[in-house]
Amino acid sequence: RGRWTQVLDAIPASAATDLDASDVSRDVRPALRCHALLHLDRVEEARRELGAHLGPGSKSISIVAAALLAEIDGNLAAAGVLAERAVALAGDLRYRPPLRTWSLELVRLALAAGDEATAGRAATFAEELASMSGVASVQAAATAARGMVERDAARLEDAVEDLARGPRLVATARAAEALGDVQVVSGKPTAAIAAYRRALGIWESLSAT
Repeated sequence: RGRWTQVLDAIPASAATDLDASDVSRDVRPALRCHALLHLDRVEEARRELGAHLGPGSKSISIVAAALLAEIDGNLAAAGVLAERAVALAGDLRYRPPLRTWSLELVRLALAAGDEATAGRAATFAEELASMSGVASVQAAATAARGMVERDAARLEDAVEDLARGPRLVATARAAEALGDVQVVSGKPTAAIAAYRRALGIWESLSAT
């Protein structure tokens, strides 16, 4: 049983639609379940779970989930628009903390959509958050975000090692994938394969497919 299954067990579907829950809970719980289902390759269930929970006041976690669904559908333009929406939301300092979790996904999706400006803003916001935090994984995620934007293998290598020492396995895998991509472009296939294998090992440990 992977960690994503544990998330589903901790937040059953009935809890996600609990009318007695706060507005925040009713928004966040379905999004958490959506993310878990996506990582378990249960895409249609994830789509149903997110359902109508994406509106003008949606939280970053819901917007990122919708962006990932758009990416799965092959609609990178829509994924990019949603990534830009989440990053724009982070322009308000009150809504910036979630970038500690989602910065790598947002940078990755923005770059995939060809939106360098949004990717750069997401990396900058992540760096600003890191400068106010003593948490190593927050700082490492910011390093990875900037490394992704700059296609900087050295930064990504440092970020992967730093993230690997903490609990953020998904971020470690994303950084390792980004490192592999950079190594491919740099003409270093052996290093790229090593980075991809590291990422794959993490995904398998999480029971992601």
